[in-house]
Amino acid sequence: MSLPQVEQPLLKSPIPEGLPSQTDQTLSECPRFRIILIGNVSGVGKSSLVRYIFNVDPKKIDVAHDRAGDADIERGYESYENPRFILHDSKGFQEGLKTTWEDVERFLRKRQAHTELSRRIHAIWFCLQTPRKGARLLEAGDERLLELAIELNIPIIAVFTKYDLLVKQFLINDKSGKPKQERLADSERKALDSLDSSVEKLHDIWKKLSSTEIQMACVKMSISKDTDTKLIREMLINLTNVTRAKLRDVEGELWIPWAAAQQVNALKVSRVVVLIFTGLSGALITDTEYWLDLGQSVAFEGQTIINSIRRIHDDVLKVWNFNDPNEILSGQGFITEMIGLVAPLIDNQTSTSQADSVSTVSDLIDVIEKAGATALVLPLSAISLGVLAIKFLYGKYQRFDSVAKLLATYIVNLILILHGIFMDILPSDPPRALSHSLVADALTYHKSNLQTNPFDDVNSTSGFAINAERIASVIKTRLRLPQDQ
Repeated sequence: MSLPQVEQPLLKSPIPEGLPSQTDQTLSECPRFRIILIGNVSGVGKSSLVRYIFNVDPKKIDVAHDRAGDADIERGYESYENPRFILHDSKGFQEGLKTTWEDVERFLRKRQAHTELSRRIHAIWFCLQTPRKGARLLEAGDERLLELAIELNIPIIAVFTKYDLLVKQFLINDKSGKPKQERLADSERKALDSLDSSVEKLHDIWKKLSSTEIQMACVKMSISKDTDTKLIREMLINLTNVTRAKLRDVEGELWIPWAAAQQVNALKVSRVVVLIFTGLSGALITDTEYWLDLGQSVAFEGQTIINSIRRIHDDVLKVWNFNDPNEILSGQGFITEMIGLVAPLIDNQTSTSQADSVSTVSDLIDVIEKAGATALVLPLSAISLGVLAIKFLYGKYQRFDSVAKLLATYIVNLILILHGIFMDILPSDPPRALSHSLVADALTYHKSNLQTNPFDDVNSTSGFAINAERIASVIKTRLRLPQDQ
């Protein structure tokens, strides 16, 4: 199956300047998440972390493959596959490389002295290979790094990588003669106990350095062919959650670019989309925040319905940050399919005979021009929407329940469909790029689960308003998210 193709352009224009991007405004202070990876030994798995968390090919951004001395800490690595993050890669700490620590300290102090939030380091992933039994946990330089992170208030997360090797060590050393499954279970239990002991030691060091009762953030990580894919995903999602939690104590709305940058946790993205547009994120409320009350929107006043939909669509896509080189999700075929899902909500405002009169491109152009609009390019399949839908879409926004229902339902449907697409591609190996067939199949599968009108209790006498909180509640219910988050 494929999405409808644009066979002949109708009328085209950019989204009007009178409809500024709310996503761009929210992310204006810090559009990209800046993170540094620091590993104290070779082979700690930094490249694998970058690959899976950010959905990129590390080779294309020249991440040093954990070799001490190869990385340039000053360079901010970027990727066209994911424009929402900047990566700094450190030299590994090794005995005899005295300048390494000095370089790291100088770099971090310089970065954190910037007044612009976007130029500072937003988080440190301190990558440690999970210690084998009896192995040393930290070097002297590592403690200095922890101390500096505390001083400069940089969120730091200890990532114990290659946890699977610790399990293998216990399995190899198990001479009990038990069946393999029992020996594996015993080895996993011993490995977890060993890791817990290492984490406890790290907590003690952190407590001594920070003089607080707050424990250091720690996660385990195994990304190998021998590790169960479901377990890998759980560990990656846990890392995104722990990183998000550490950002609460930092200035600004860093968790918003973080949610857009990471590419493994769909629920985090869905939450952020809801919070940005409902004004619940803590970001500055402005008149352009069009979700606050779709029935009384100041931002949409004087705009056509189709341009209002386009603005919503474009803003939501920016937060999801898909690797979409062919711009499928912003293409006219996909937008038309999404509009088709809300077409049943459009009120019958003209006669059936008028609806039947639209059968050619010229007829459709005539309807649009009479509405006084110059907007979206629609594929020929849009004719099937009928004149009622076309006239409604190219008419001006009005403060009616029918308009509010249409826009709110479009928002809900779009977020649920994009959430579904995100989950569908997640099992694939990075970098996961969208294809026409993948999007079309996902749309076919997920749209069957959508409600035609999730706001059918809203009318002129019900007293209910289609506002930000109401939209958020519907989305959270459908995604099974707690209503208080």
